[in-house]
Amino acid sequence: MIYDKLENLVEYTRFKGFADAMVFLRDSALTKECGVYEIKGKDVIANIIEFDTKDTIDGILENHQEYIDIHTVIEGQERFECYCTDELTAEGKYDPNIDCQFFEYPNFKGVGGNLEPGKFAIFFPQDGHITQLKQIDGEPSRRYKKVIIKIKKY
Repeated sequence: MIYDKLENLVEYTRFKGFADAMVFLRDSALTKECGVYEIKGKDVIANIIEFDTKDTIDGILENHQEYIDIHTVIEGQERFECYCTDELTAEGKYDPNIDCQFFEYPNFKGVGGNLEPGKFAIFFPQDGHITQLKQIDGEPSRRYKKVIIKIKKY
């Protein structure tokens, strides 16, 4: 996992697909409606979505084996947690059709942070992550808009 400010995303553009992601985030993401956008075919895809934040217990802990995720928030904020997948218990089997493995929520805290406009998190295949979380469990849900860019792992 990498957690940083958008202004520093240029530091990661040496990785294949990250330059395309940076250009989309800088030039297009703020003006796009919710939906899926192919940035570079199926190799780099942006998904712009709106959600209501949720309590941790209602979140989904997952990872992806074929894609690296870059998460950033356009409006509002969310909290996330990240775990090493080798320390988690899988729920069911990996589903290649949706590139997703779900995990049971562990009895220990992961590394976490807050995403708000101007910050991003990158989740690699070894990173189990849970997003869309309220800042504090039990508080009212809040609507927010975010971009998830999926970069095909090479």
